[in-house]
Amino acid sequence: MDNHLTHDVCIIGGNIAGSYLAYLLASNGVSVVVVEQNRTPGLPLQCAGIVSQRFSNIVEIDPSIIINRVNTAWLILENGKRVSVSIQDNPYVLDRVKLDQYFYKKAESAGVRYLVHEKFLTCEKTDECMFINTNRRTIRAKILVGCDGPNSRVAKLHGITHNIIPAKQIRILYPYPNCSVSMYFKEYWQNLFGWIIPEGEGICRIGLGCKKNLKSSFASFLDEIQADKSHIIEYLGGQILIGYPKRIAFDRTILLGDAAGMVKATTGGGINTLLKASTYASEAILKSLEENKFSSQFYITHYQNSRGIRQLKRNILLHYMARLIMINFTQKDYEMCFLLLNQPKTKELLLKYGDMDFPLRFVLKILMRVDLWKLLFIIVARVLRKLPKIIRDLVNGG
Repeated sequence: MDNHLTHDVCIIGGNIAGSYLAYLLASNGVSVVVVEQNRTPGLPLQCAGIVSQRFSNIVEIDPSIIINRVNTAWLILENGKRVSVSIQDNPYVLDRVKLDQYFYKKAESAGVRYLVHEKFLTCEKTDECMFINTNRRTIRAKILVGCDGPNSRVAKLHGITHNIIPAKQIRILYPYPNCSVSMYFKEYWQNLFGWIIPEGEGICRIGLGCKKNLKSSFASFLDEIQADKSHIIEYLGGQILIGYPKRIAFDRTILLGDAAGMVKATTGGGINTLLKASTYASEAILKSLEENKFSSQFYITHYQNSRGIRQLKRNILLHYMARLIMINFTQKDYEMCFLLLNQPKTKELLLKYGDMDFPLRFVLKILMRVDLWKLLFIIVARVLRKLPKIIRDLVNGG
């Protein structure tokens, strides 16, 4: 065993964010090592795995990773009221394990060294480099990148913590239309929702993220949708980050992906976001190595405050604000929103401008519709009554 390694960049976390960044850097001649605590990158599955079509415009992948496409989302309240939303770009349902392993293999073929089943412990910064300690060795690197998920140890060592929602998910044989996904909202659950996502061939991913009594709530949810527990193929767990990127750049260290808070708080998704962020991170790291500059101010300027990251952060913040509003919703508030979504003009705007990753354009378009102002005014008035609590949640990080 090599007890002491030296590389340009050490990435903690061999998930899609870590592996894609490693691939981009190695393809440009950078020496990269990735520390991954699991035996195999991508396992266990901890993601619902649904992304907008923009995904295929960001990266080129093996088509077999796309296992289904959907065109309709059903939003369902606990009183049974529901509304359908047509999804113009037919989002992909991905084989998330295969996706992570795809980028793992690409990175490895580009020369990235992986240290699997190895746990990151601590790091120490000097004027010359970072010393990264695992349970097996010490790694000397010029730059440390934290891609180690919502409970990122790299982030915590730099004073950053995230608000985490526990989640449960199963893969199950369940009769459900291949072209639709469903999202279930209950005031009692708080913070997230239940979901049904079809993989195809009669298999669905059914999950729930909530703060209140997750185990019993999930069991009740399965009973409610009449899921036969004897047909469960696989039990999965996970953690969903609810927040937005704050500080993600430090001396010789940056954060990326879930570790940086790059997650849509409305859905818990973020694959497209972290892929785009990886390209901005690689640009900053390449510039850092070229100019031999590794200060926090350098990374704040060229990464945290770069044009691309600022755009991503604005959209993530919009999702987060929507989440803070939603967790304060009563059943009646949800019903008013459903009434708005059921309007023909709203459906038309959603079909034309709806975007899972970047909702700002749709929000602006709907605000310009005079014929929707009456409903919008009622909803905004209800939100304003909750504004003091929403502001407190925002200040306190949710």
